[in-house]
Amino acid sequence: MISNYLKRTRIINGLITGVLVASGLTMIGMGSFRIISDISADVPVVTFEQELEKKCIASLRDASLSPYTNPKTKKITANGYSLEDAKTRITETSLAIQQCIGYELEEFCMGTGCESGALSFTLKQTEG
Repeated sequence: MISNYLKRTRIINGLITGVLVASGLTMIGMGSFRIISDISADVPVVTFEQELEKKCIASLRDASLSPYTNPKTKKITANGYSLEDAKTRITETSLAIQQCIGYELEEFCMGTGCESGALSFTLKQTEG
């Protein structure tokens, strides 16, 4: 014959086990739901090329140039309107162009014969 104490202990242990199993199954279900909902969520995607373009434009603006982009041709054209201290200006421009990873220099003009200003150049996005 089982004593009342032993019966109560088994009942309490059974209830605790049931609660823990139920909470564990609930946590597994919630975790699965979160994983599935995170996988299927539409995340706004910023492409790698767009990120490179933003960094390039920021670099050109820091060099006191006026950049603008042409999304159809994937080119960035920049203009500068001053040739005071031309050596410093060409150095700053060269450093800004070097910061444009993923672009190559297509055209460059510096001097009074340039159509778009004292300094103008075009960068073309590289393939790949």
